[in-house]
Amino acid sequence: MAFEFQVKTTGELTPAEISQLTLLFGEVYGKPCPESLFIRKFARTCLGRSLHSLMFLDGELVGAFSAIPVRYRFFGQSLLFANTADLMISPRQRGSVLRLQTLAEGLYAALAREGVTFVFCCLRDEVFRVHRVVSDWRAIGKIHYYAAPFRLPWLGPATTLLRGGVRLWNRFSSLPHGSSQGGFPIEKVNDQVFADYRYQVFPTAYRNALLAAGSAVYATDFFYPIAGIPANLRLGLLIDVFPLTKANFDDAVAAIRKMEPQLGVLAYQGHLPFQPRDMILVPARFEEPSWTLSGRILLPAVDARVFDIANWNINLSNGDIV
Repeated sequence: MAFEFQVKTTGELTPAEISQLTLLFGEVYGKPCPESLFIRKFARTCLGRSLHSLMFLDGELVGAFSAIPVRYRFFGQSLLFANTADLMISPRQRGSVLRLQTLAEGLYAALAREGVTFVFCCLRDEVFRVHRVVSDWRAIGKIHYYAAPFRLPWLGPATTLLRGGVRLWNRFSSLPHGSSQGGFPIEKVNDQVFADYRYQVFPTAYRNALLAAGSAVYATDFFYPIAGIPANLRLGLLIDVFPLTKANFDDAVAAIRKMEPQLGVLAYQGHLPFQPRDMILVPARFEEPSWTLSGRILLPAVDARVFDIANWNINLSNGDIV
């Protein structure tokens, strides 16, 4: 058997390779990835391309690891970061740490040549452990779930009492209750280029809630169904609040509750430096799966401050799963 490794930009992929990548996605993840979705996900980024590390066995594509460039602000600088996506090795070819390491290192070297300073992802804990061992990734911090009850069908009008209980509980939180100042040392460049890319990847209706001092993006329909949600519960996801302050966050939850009267629960996934008024932090024992934000420095424009989650504004807008 002869393994061959190549790194290509999205525009350098052949039609046959794109087809093989989408088929490999289905084999590894058990979910569809139409070629049109692949193009929206990887070819419409801020650079007009992503990078793909490919592993072939006797000419057959059996492994891939991709990264999507995104512009970030890092302590006043505008830099290129990259979010990894779709680490895939055919079940028939797994087991070799060396092959996985070669696949990953080829991607990181190509990213550095493109000027990407930091590569990161929000990973399930077991996947993070693989990246730490194989590629020296470091943990930045835990990503948490938050949930606000809106209209729970099994509680009926008593949901109002539950919402009041959540507010009362949150008053005793040890997290800060005042409004944060907004602005984080590390956060995406949230411009129109980012919005045109991020909210056009999936054929999903993203909705906006205009706030007195900002805006929020949320979704109630998802391209990939979320496992474990009861059939009679309508779930919404608060994807982003910008600028992220406590006042804006609380206003976003209240606005969406008015806009979506049939919504059962509004959830948020990310890191918040304050206690929301109407959302409860889901206890760690119920966080399944558990997620760790982690990454690796590629160029010296970024330093160790990147590994402190207190510096980050991180949520579902930073990834590609919804």
